[in-house]
Amino acid sequence: MVSKLSGLYLKNGDPIFTQEYIQSLRDADKKNPDRLKIIAQKGAQERMLSIDADIKIVGGSRGGPLFKDTVVLTSTGKKHIKDIQYGDTVLGINRKPVKVLSRTDYKQLESYKLTFENGKEVVCSDDHVWCVVLENENSEFVGNTHAFITKEIEYYIKKSYKAYVPVCDKDNQLMEIVSCDYIGKRDCCCIAVNSTDSVFLLDDYIVTHNSKSFSALMETLNDIKNPDFHALILRKEKNDLDSLISDSYKLYTQFGQYNKSQNDMTWNFDNGGWLKFSYYAGAYVDFKARFQGRQYSYIAIDEGTQIEYKKFKYLLTNNRNASHIRNRFWITCNPDPESWVRKFIDWWVDEDGYIIPERDGVIRYCFMDGDTPDTIYWGNTREEVYAQCSNIIDSLWKDSYSDLGYTKLEMFVKSVTFIRADVSENIKLISTDASYIANLAQQGEEQRMRDLEANWNWKAVGEDMVKMEDLEAIFNNAQQLDDKVDRASADIAFTGGDNAVLWHWIGRHIVDLEVLRVDSKTLVSVIQTKLREWGVEECNFTYDLQGIGQYLKGYFPDAVPFNNQAAPVALDRKEEDGIKYLYKDLKSQCAFMLYKDIKEKTISIASSLLGRKFSGNGFKNLPLRQILMKERKSLRRDEQGDDRGFKLLPKKMAKKIVGHSPDFWESLSYVEIFMLKKKKNKKIKGLWMIG
Repeated sequence: MVSKLSGLYLKNGDPIFTQEYIQSLRDADKKNPDRLKIIAQKGAQERMLSIDADIKIVGGSRGGPLFKDTVVLTSTGKKHIKDIQYGDTVLGINRKPVKVLSRTDYKQLESYKLTFENGKEVVCSDDHVWCVVLENENSEFVGNTHAFITKEIEYYIKKSYKAYVPVCDKDNQLMEIVSCDYIGKRDCCCIAVNSTDSVFLLDDYIVTHNSKSFSALMETLNDIKNPDFHALILRKEKNDLDSLISDSYKLYTQFGQYNKSQNDMTWNFDNGGWLKFSYYAGAYVDFKARFQGRQYSYIAIDEGTQIEYKKFKYLLTNNRNASHIRNRFWITCNPDPESWVRKFIDWWVDEDGYIIPERDGVIRYCFMDGDTPDTIYWGNTREEVYAQCSNIIDSLWKDSYSDLGYTKLEMFVKSVTFIRADVSENIKLISTDASYIANLAQQGEEQRMRDLEANWNWKAVGEDMVKMEDLEAIFNNAQQLDDKVDRASADIAFTGGDNAVLWHWIGRHIVDLEVLRVDSKTLVSVIQTKLREWGVEECNFTYDLQGIGQYLKGYFPDAVPFNNQAAPVALDRKEEDGIKYLYKDLKSQCAFMLYKDIKEKTISIASSLLGRKFSGNGFKNLPLRQILMKERKSLRRDEQGDDRGFKLLPKKMAKKIVGHSPDFWESLSYVEIFMLKKKKNKKIKGLWMIG
């Protein structure tokens, strides 16, 4: 018999049940659904409701198919997933049979091959969901089981994590994913199963594989019977509340009555408490008037990335009560790199935009001074925060507060956590609508990165301008010797950074290449040697001046430093007035010139170079042909720029698209500065040096 009580109690006296008992309720609900039975879904939703913090921010993905010939374990033996039909039974957790609700076929999806430690290989789409346990570099397991899509597994393996999946064989052990490699496009299938965890088993008993807003509604259940409980849930516009209100009926009908008035959207609970739905759009003065003087022990903002930081700060002043109820403030959202929320949760997010597993759900502390997230004081303890801003807190403290039992740290320092939610954990949605994830998966690159991969850094980018066929034409092009002048262009890097890439040109024909990761003195020596070997005069050598490129100025005084941020160059007087409307800066101008040269086939590359293999930060032993094919995707228009001409996508974003720094491609474009110089036939003031 399952033990029901844990022996622990909430502050209000309600008992805390055991995990085993809660799971038995989930299992029973699957067989005989009961709308009066309210049970948190296992995973992020459960964690959202259990972590105690003043401010909880819940954000994440809104995952995908397997290769059509993937072997799935069924109650009658092994089958290819493409042959499974509605009504079939496959094996779930503990090898118990679960019914197949649907199968959906997909043509040519971006796919990966996962290789397991026993040699087993599984091919799946880039957004297929797996149950994963991560182990960090210190051989420590990071949290519990995560629901990760395939691309996330690839990401964490590259970050030196070890990734394991559960294996439901007789030993119920973990099996390591030793590699996760992109293999191009494949025909795939996806099945939905009738289980609480959405899990089924592949060959070798490998486990493969549901909402944030609903969790915000569930949080009110802690105090719904308290006569002094007052709560507020907001979305941007009044019309945006329809789905939330509809969901609230599933939870609150047994506890009270809903007032359907459009001017007073309130649940009045039987014991005297209430919950009000409202909106935060409109001018700040009107917003402030709407909530001035109101008190709410619980406030939740759904789609919180859409609210201004100033309004959020004001709502914090309403998060109070005189009835000794625990004040809580929730924000649910999807990733938005431009919002104040992204800055607010920066500690939880790594440089590539993904939530750091070790920090998911970790509580930190803050004092929110000023009108922007940039002025917040953060610390791992309340004491750390106080030490940074004691002068501010001390000035706000009154001795009478201590008579009420408060301390400075308790009163002024807020506890905050961020919890990553994943669409794969929303089993109630997926089990009834298998197409939901498929529809998300087929959105544009930006939407997929945010809604499926929960990436907080991804911004809108334009399409890659240089197509595969364009570059293939250059690879097969006749020699474009043009003026036959020997030139060299370089992107500069030292040991521990990206790659130093040095190209040798004769006219418009590339004849040689040197790739280095060495210290500064060695790099200077190698460049000097190569220029002599190639017959390149110093005045025909250009290099990236930004950052560490400054080091080269004293060694190559006659060279042409390339200033990325310089103004674009007009080729004649007719262009001088309008050039600033054509290109954002010199780097963008030269990148666009390279694009035109490729389109017009006015450059070429020695065939002997294309097969040479190079290694660098983010790749190993790749032939030059493949490197250039990958890096061509970095030449894109920055859609976040203004209307003043072509702006090249920033390097930070280009790295995310390519998978490494596009050093080869960038250093190619630098040679265009000589085309500008040649046509202009004179040095432009302020062009060669940083102003």
